[in-house]
Amino acid sequence: MRARIAIAAQAAAAVDTPFVAIVDSLAATALRVDRLPSLALAVARGTHLLIAKSYGLADVENDVPATTETVYRIGSITKQFTAATILRLVEQRRIGLDDDITAYVPQFHAHGHHVTIRQLLNHTSGLRGFTEVPAFSPKERLDLTDEELLAVFQDEPTDFEPGTNFLYNNSAYYLLAMAIEHVTGQPYGAYLRDTVLRPLGLGRTRACDDAGLVRHRARGYSLAGDQLQNASYISLAPPKGGGSLCSTATDLVKWTHALASAGVISRNSYALMTSPGALADGRRIGYGFGLFLSALEGHEEIFHGGGITGFTGFVGYYPDADVTVVVLTNLDAGHLYDGHLAHRIARALLKLPETRQSERVPPENELGLLVGTYRIGSDSITVRADSSRLAVDGEGTVHQLWERAFVYQDRGIFTSVETPQLALHFTVSQRGAVRLVITLSGRAFGDAVRGDGP
Repeated sequence: MRARIAIAAQAAAAVDTPFVAIVDSLAATALRVDRLPSLALAVARGTHLLIAKSYGLADVENDVPATTETVYRIGSITKQFTAATILRLVEQRRIGLDDDITAYVPQFHAHGHHVTIRQLLNHTSGLRGFTEVPAFSPKERLDLTDEELLAVFQDEPTDFEPGTNFLYNNSAYYLLAMAIEHVTGQPYGAYLRDTVLRPLGLGRTRACDDAGLVRHRARGYSLAGDQLQNASYISLAPPKGGGSLCSTATDLVKWTHALASAGVISRNSYALMTSPGALADGRRIGYGFGLFLSALEGHEEIFHGGGITGFTGFVGYYPDADVTVVVLTNLDAGHLYDGHLAHRIARALLKLPETRQSERVPPENELGLLVGTYRIGSDSITVRADSSRLAVDGEGTVHQLWERAFVYQDRGIFTSVETPQLALHFTVSQRGAVRLVITLSGRAFGDAVRGDGP
């Protein structure tokens, strides 16, 4: 194991006081507008922790304040830990990226498809995500065994031929966790703890469950209308390699720096992890291994959000400035999964202007041609008109399309109001749109076809 990475807090005098004031103001706004019970954030440049602060209550019922030691569920931020662990095993020649998953999960039925470790890592496998299978919903409270969870999705039709499209799904990372267990002979959480987390000194990061005692654990909340309530119980057995970890904001800063500086995997492996994957037609996608790949005002951005019942979070890394921004909260309705708050903090630190998109009015009748339902396999994207904008329905849409409001740019092209890097490209005929291509910073991010007829 590589040497542990120390993240040192700077002396108070060395911290940019105006920047701290800006962060405090942004946090106060998020707490008020998004009704967050608590908010934890950490910002670092290299190994220098510029700010680590917590706001609000980790436990609302017992008036327990959040601190920098408060532990949150991190949801899909877990995926980069799984991906890095797979790459460590690749370095040790115990796993091959282009090996079929059945070499490591022999009980998995691929139904004639060749699904590789690489395709699982970058969401191009075409496998059906178990969280999108209706049969899973009544079982999400259960501690399902591997066989019981596989039974939920492995007999579902594939959403596309492996390698031909991009569709974010959680089945892939469950299978990757099973591969880790097969090769190492240890449970996923235990292997991660012993070989990665402890050697790095990530003492607050662990596989979550409700049986074990976790010091400073935050309680998770949801909103019912505008009223806060305790989040529904779910088992953390099904999330496994795709969303089962807990951590703190400062641990995630340490992790991000260690990952980028060869403290976890080799520099070559990290370059592979942060390189856009490719589809069979040669197009690059906006995802590497366990990490989204984009840009913020010309600054490369390597990031991932996490959303799980009761919690949301975001980790963004800007390699040209060696800056990490982490935001965590104990509310599953927080606008953090897509990085809104983290981006505002990054803009303040990197001194980037708060730009506004020009909002053009689309040609008459164009919106009507685009409204409808588009499908990637069995998953759907419902698009409707909202004044001069397009809106994507929030419930049931594909995971990678996290934004909801899009403004007109050019014929058939709309970009997100909050994240302009995320764009919708419609192929339009005289009778209406027939195809929708999603892109992230110009890279392929999912191709959908009209499912309800033009």
